[in-house]
Amino acid sequence: MLPAADTLDKILRYEIKLERQMYRAMDQLERIQRMRRGELMPAPLSVAVSGRG
Repeated sequence: MLPAADTLDKILRYEIKLERQMYRAMDQLERIQRMRRGELMPAPLSVAVSGRG
């Protein structure tokens, strides 16, 4: 049995937010590790993508 549509929507949005936070943390960790090894790191690149709707 699935939860109500509004509850399911909240769960999905929360899950997406957590996934984005996890990937940001992983990217930051990778950058720090590379800097510790002495690798030159370019400035972080952030790209926002929006769909047509």
